[in-house]
Amino acid sequence: MDWEAPRNEVASAPGAAARPLFQIDPREIALHALTCLPRAALAAACAFALLLAVYVAIPTRYAAKAVVVADPRIGSATEEATPNIARDSAALESLVEVATTDGFLIGVVRGQKLADDPEFASSAGEIAVVEKLRSRLTIERLGTTYVFEVAVKSREAARAAALANAVAEALVDHVRTERGALADAAAKRLADQVDELRAAVAASGKAAADYRARMGLVDAGRDANTAERSYSDLSRQVADAAGAMQAARSRLDEIARGSGAAGGALDAVGSPLLTTLRARQSDLRQQIAEMEGIYGDRHPQIRRLQDRLAETGQQLAGEGARLRAVAQADYDVARRRHEALAADLAAAKVSVAAVGTASADLTALELKAKADSDAYEAALARYQKALASGVSPELEMTVSSPAQPPLRPTKRTLGFVVPIAAVLSLPLGFFAALGLSLARRGVRSAAEVETLLGLPVVAVVPRGRLVPAGVVRRLLGLPAIDVAADLVARVGHAVPGARVLVADTGTARSAGAIARRLAALLTGAGVAAPIRPATAAPPPSPVREQPRRGWRRAGQPEPQSPAPLPPSVDLVTAEGGRAAEQAAAAGVVPAAAVLVLPWNALPAADLRTAAGRLLPDPRTPAMVVFTI
Repeated sequence: MDWEAPRNEVASAPGAAARPLFQIDPREIALHALTCLPRAALAAACAFALLLAVYVAIPTRYAAKAVVVADPRIGSATEEATPNIARDSAALESLVEVATTDGFLIGVVRGQKLADDPEFASSAGEIAVVEKLRSRLTIERLGTTYVFEVAVKSREAARAAALANAVAEALVDHVRTERGALADAAAKRLADQVDELRAAVAASGKAAADYRARMGLVDAGRDANTAERSYSDLSRQVADAAGAMQAARSRLDEIARGSGAAGGALDAVGSPLLTTLRARQSDLRQQIAEMEGIYGDRHPQIRRLQDRLAETGQQLAGEGARLRAVAQADYDVARRRHEALAADLAAAKVSVAAVGTASADLTALELKAKADSDAYEAALARYQKALASGVSPELEMTVSSPAQPPLRPTKRTLGFVVPIAAVLSLPLGFFAALGLSLARRGVRSAAEVETLLGLPVVAVVPRGRLVPAGVVRRLLGLPAIDVAADLVARVGHAVPGARVLVADTGTARSAGAIARRLAALLTGAGVAAPIRPATAAPPPSPVREQPRRGWRRAGQPEPQSPAPLPPSVDLVTAEGGRAAEQAAAAGVVPAAAVLVLPWNALPAADLRTAAGRLLPDPRTPAMVVFTI
C-alpha cells in the first residue's frame, strides 16, 4: 500500500471493506502470550498473595480420632429370638447414619456443654450447635471391616480428643442400649412362654386327678379286658398322633414365619443344602462389600458376583419352597392319621364299658399332662440358659483406641504451602492475563489498520525488552523501523525542513521513543532530524524547496528554480491521550505523519476518531507504526 495515497481513496478501494476486522489466529495468540508477560507477573503476584491470604484466613484446627470396634463373635442366648442384630453391612452402615442425627448428637452437645463453648456456641439454640459439631465430625466404617473411625476437629487439641471420645462412647452406649432392649424383649417373650406352659401343666395335671377322683378309677393292670386295653392303646396312639400333628403344624408355621423374616427359622430345619446356600450367600455378600469398597459399585466383577448372589437367592427360595411343601405334606399325613385314629377311638369308645371308657379318658388326660410337662421343661431350660449368659452383652461394641490430643494441626505449614502457592499462581496469573488480552477487542493486525484507516503499517517496535523484536516482526509479518526511516528520509530529501508529526493514537506515551529511534536512523542516513514536542515553540522556518515531482501537495505549482538544501526533517512529537489537542494548539501542519498505534490497545472506533483528529487533511501522507 502506498503511504502517500489519500486515505479516502485507499479506504474505499475495492475489497477493503471485505477484510475481517477481528480475527484471531495462532500467531496472534502467540503475540498475546508474549505481550501479557508483565501483566501475568502482576497477576501471578496477586494470585500468590490471594492464596496466602486464604491460607492465613483458614483457622488452625486439630483432628483427633477414636477407633470403635463392633465384635461379631460375641453373641447372646437370645439370638434365636433376635437373629442377626447389627451384623450385616446394612446394619453397620446404619450406625454411621444414626451417629450423625440431631437426636444422637444433642446428647453429646449437652454432655460436653458445647453451648457454653465459644467455638461452638450459637445464639440460634442447640440445633445450631449440633450443626457446628456435625460439620466438624466424621464417622466412617473402614472398608468392609467391623472398625469405625470417629474424627472430630477443633481449635484445641485436647478439646478435639475429648469430643471424639465422647462421640465414640455415645455410639457404644447407643448400640448397647438398643441391643439390650431387644435382648430383654426376647427374654420377656421366653418368660411369658414358660408361664403359659407352667399353667398348662398345672391345669392338665389337675384335670387328670379330678377325673380319677370323680370316677373312682384305679389302675386296671393286667386284669383289664381287651376292649379297655384296645381303647387304651388307641388313646395313646391318638395322643401320639395329636402330638405328631401339632409338631408338624408347629414346624410348618415356623418355616412359614422364617421365609418372610431373616430366615433364622429355616436354619432350624437342618437342611444341608439350605446351610450350604446360606454360607454361599454370606460369602458372596462379603465379597461384594469388599470389592465395592475397593473398586466401586460398577466393577464388572461386582456385577458377576451380584448375579451369583441373585442365583443363590433363587436357590434359597426354591429350597424354602421345597421345605414348606415337605412340611405341608408331613402335616397332612399326620392330620389324616390323627383323624383316622380319632375315628377308630370313637368307634372303640362305643363298645367299651363305662369303666373302660373312663379309664381311657383318664389315660388321655395323663398323656396330655405329660406332654405339657415336657414342653414346659424345654422352655424352662432355654429361659435359664438366657439368664445365665445375660441378655445385654456389654462387649458387642467397644472403644478399642481412645482419641489422644494430636500434636500437629490439620493445617499445612507455611513452608509447605508457599511453594505450592507459587507453582499455582504462575499459571493462574499467566492465563488470567492471557484471557484479559484475548478479551480486549483492540486493533491487532496491519490488515485491520488498512481496512479502517487506509494507511499502511510500515514497522513494529517492541516497547520493552521482554518481547524479542525479531519474533514480533515475524509474527506480524512487518519489517523493522528502518523502513519507516527510509520513507521519512524521502520527505527530508524532497522538502528539507519539513515537519513530520509523530503522534500517539492511544493513551500510551510512545511517540517520543519512536521519534528518537527515527532520528537516530535518519542521522545515520545523512538526514538531520531534530526533535521537539508539539507544545514547544517552533524553530525559525528555513527557506524550503518546493516538493519535487511526486512529493508536491495538491494545488502547488511546479518549482521554477530549485535551490538544493541539506536534507532535514523536523520531528514534532505529540504524546499521550491529548496528542491531537497538542498538535492543534501548536498549529502543526505536517508534511507527513507517523501514527504510533499500541498493539491490541485501541478499539476500531477509537482508532478512527484519533486518526481523524490528528490528520484532519486526508491528503497528508501518513504511515502507522505498531508498538508492542
